[in-house]
Amino acid sequence: MAKKPNWKRPLLTPIKLKGGKTLRTLRDAANYVSRQPIDDYHAHQWAHAAELLMAAAAGGSLEGVDQQLTTVLWHRGMLDWG
Repeated sequence: MAKKPNWKRPLLTPIKLKGGKTLRTLRDAANYVSRQPIDDYHAHQWAHAAELLMAAAAGGSLEGVDQQLTTVLWHRGMLDWG
């Protein structure tokens, strides 16, 4: 039987967003990503972030998840750097 995904796993580094929200877990990140409009320019970045999130939830490495999320969120101007 396949292992159930663990969406409660914490990100290696919490990601602060504009508006005060902080992404702390894979679930936080997946929920946030799934609600974002996907334009053609950033579609490949969002898709890669989603792939990394799913792999991490399935027990894979968390390496790269934070970096990919930060990259796409930075490109979209969604990060709080304060």
